Amino acid sequence: MASKLTLMRRLALQQARSLLYELPCFMLLELPGRPHVVYELRDYSQQDAEAGSEVARHDLPFLFRPFEVGQAPPPKERGGLEAPRDSTIHEYLNWTVTAQALVREDNLTTRPDTRPRRQDFTGFRVIVLLPRLRPGWPAPGAYETEQPKPCEELGGPKNPLPGLLTNGKAVCAATIRCGRGYIEIPFFATKESRRGRGFGRCLLEAIEEVARVVGVSKLLLCSTDDAGTIATWRHLGFRETGDGELMGWGICWGDLLHMTNTTQMVKILDPPKRWKSLVVRHQHFAQRAYYPGAEPAPRVGWKRRIEQRDMGADEEEEEEEEKEGEGGADETDGAAGGEENGGTGEGEISPRRSKTSNTNS
Repeated sequence: MASKLTLMRRLALQQARSLLYELPCFMLLELPGRPHVVYELRDYSQQDAEAGSEVARHDLPFLFRPFEVGQAPPPKERGGLEAPRDSTIHEYLNWTVTAQALVREDNLTTRPDTRPRRQDFTGFRVIVLLPRLRPGWPAPGAYETEQPKPCEELGGPKNPLPGLLTNGKAVCAATIRCGRGYIEIPFFATKESRRGRGFGRCLLEAIEEVARVVGVSKLLLCSTDDAGTIATWRHLGFRETGDGELMGWGICWGDLLHMTNTTQMVKILDPPKRWKSLVVRHQHFAQRAYYPGAEPAPRVGWKRRIEQRDMGADEEEEEEEEKEGEGGADETDGAAGGEENGGTGEGEISPRRSKTSNTNS
């Protein structure tokens, strides 16, 4: 009986982990309220795991370096039988970013008072934050056509304007995996030259958006065990948690990738914000910007939203929003029209020049 329950629980966990695999990868997504960045999910899992990890290390060296500095690398393979050994942090990073379906049993993720436990790495995705490119002097007509949303469930409520482009390489990255009611974050890092500028907070907001889409309400973070790092995560809404609280949520120690000399932290997500939008125009430049409304949006999981869409509920809501938005803001009303119409209207802001103004100002 116990083995049957264990098998059923394991199957439920694997089903929960597969939710991230249903979201698109390598598609730029808009982050509402953060017009200077975009984010995307990445899949580095390949048939050749070593090749996948090499690509990830080339794209995101800052994700590996902070955890590996000062740590002994894995020994080189010499052929033949090798003596049993514990895995290294280098190997754990490789297996995590490539979501390897192997199972390991060693002391790297084991508490001092327990025996070595089995650990698998399936279900992981890498989420990255990139600077957004917004040409200040676009060609005439370049911003007249809106780019369709790459994913209906993720990104801003409306089509991005201008189209999503990146300006350089990723500045922040994390590995995430979905569980039963939570998303775990074992590795999180910001590029050394970009720290202290709020990029970590932006990536955390992107992870929260993904969590709400798949219908979970908790983030579980594996933080390095030092006072400064823990204080930073507390400032971002996390707090320490322990075995008792995790067990109360139905989360066993073996469900998480938790390593030695780390602290497990949790953040309970707030309801999603209800975003309002306006379009800022200047000559040939145009950009849609978002700002939070007065009331939070209802929390509806991804699966439930898909069911509602299939039943036609979303189409009815859109018709109601269009009716309410007919009296929305025009170019002279700015954002006020959106407020008066329950947030469904979209304002536009255009600069007004006096007759004596300089065209270059």
